[in-house]
This record gives sequence, structure tokens and C-alpha cells, in this order.
Amino acid sequence: MIVPCPTPPVLSLAVTCALQDVTLQAQARSLAASLQLRPADSGGSQEQYQFLLVYTDKGLELQTLNPETGRYATALTTDYVSGSAHYRRLHGGGIQQPLARAASLKPGWRHTIIDATGGLGSDGSILASLGCEVTLTEGSPVVGALLDDGVQRAAQHLTNGDRVQQ
Repeated sequence: MIVPCPTPPVLSLAVTCALQDVTLQAQARSLAASLQLRPADSGGSQEQYQFLLVYTDKGLELQTLNPETGRYATALTTDYVSGSAHYRRLHGGGIQQPLARAASLKPGWRHTIIDATGGLGSDGSILASLGCEVTLTEGSPVVGALLDDGVQRAAQHLTNGDRVQQ
């Protein structure tokens, strides 16, 4: 007996900018074109989209529409500079933490690592903070855009021995 696969739900996604900033607006148009999405400000209401990729002053965010309130809330973003990423970079436990042990890191010797399922980059950022050269790839274009935005912002902010290359 052959069971047909259910049709996946159609998700509506657009790209926009939360600020009247010419640079961010240009980034939003460029990302929309590269992902073959409509800019959310190209006519119609933003509420017609279930998800928005939004450029804000904090970076690119994936926002989801709450159907009860009609408002968008941030669902995903990347930040390798502040918060828990900053704390972990300073006080993370070094090569004794589980991820470092899984990668067989040894004192004075670091690997070149390819993370073929980069996701939001948390494992890659930890390994990079431990001195590894890390290459991340991501199969989802939307998650890849969030990852790329986080890496670009980290490259602008990290100094004093921290290395981030695109």
C-alpha cells in the first residue's frame, strides 16, 4: 500500500527593515532578491505574512506573527558578541567543555573544522573562540541569512585576538 506524503504547509515570508535607515533598507532589498522573496513594504499589509526577516539596529531577526494579537515577535536572531556568547568566550571552560572534548581538542593544538550543519552557529562560535578555524555551511537559506548576519556583525565588533572571517 502506498501512502501519499502530506503536502507541507505553505509559509509566507517576506523581508523588511524596522528603521528608516538607507543602508538597512538596501540590505533588506538585497536579501529579498537573493532569497527570491518579496520585500514586505512592496505593497499590501505586513500582517499578510506569517514570518518576517527584519533588519533592526540589533541585526537581522526572524519574527513570527502572533495571530491572536496581530503583532510580530522575535523568534530567532544571532549574536556572537554580547550576552551568553560573550560570557562563554571569556569564562567558557576552555578545552574541558563537552564540545571541545568531542572535537578532541588538545592544549596547543587546534583543528580546522567544517560544520556542515551550521544552524545558528553556536557550536562553530564556541570552537572558533577556542582557537579552531571553523567553516560553517547551512542548508536553509533563511537560517543561513541569520548566520551570515551574525558572523558579519561579529567581524565588525570582535578585536584583541578574536578572529572572524567571512
